[in-house]
Amino acid sequence: MTLNKAVHLAFSSLLTLLAAGHQGAQAATSASATVTIKATFSSQPCTLTMPSAVHLGGLLNGTQSYNPVKIDINCPTPTNTVIYGEQIGSAMVGGNASRMEMTGPAGVTGTPAQFWLSTEGKEIDLTGDGATDETKGFCAGTDNRSCTLTPSTLVVQDTPRGQTTATIRFNINYV
Repeated sequence: MTLNKAVHLAFSSLLTLLAAGHQGAQAATSASATVTIKATFSSQPCTLTMPSAVHLGGLLNGTQSYNPVKIDINCPTPTNTVIYGEQIGSAMVGGNASRMEMTGPAGVTGTPAQFWLSTEGKEIDLTGDGATDETKGFCAGTDNRSCTLTPSTLVVQDTPRGQTTATIRFNINYV
């Protein structure tokens, strides 16, 4: 066998193997898959700035209002938001969504002092329902802003004397 015939035989054998392998590769390329990718876009969170505690001083019998408290809401981009309040560790005054009973002093009986906050002449809802119902919030808007809340109390004759507190958590509802 000459060198040309040997090369020719090897070359033709290689072509036969490549042709056989090529048909198998075509069958494997017919498979496909569909992938759904889901994502949720959310804005950067806004921040609330307010005093951590507000001291009212001595409570007197009757209805009394105190110095206003400022709450700032700051968002990195314009975002439609509303602030809402939620009383913590106390009870709402029966039949009233904006007035809560103040707690303390411990171990005494009587009618608890009532506490509420108002803004622009309207008492704010303190039930926490503003989390799902933007109409129960306050200080609505899209830009950075400041809102002023006026604390008020009602003390009756049999309200226990001593230190009393009201705790409210403020949250942001992104609407």
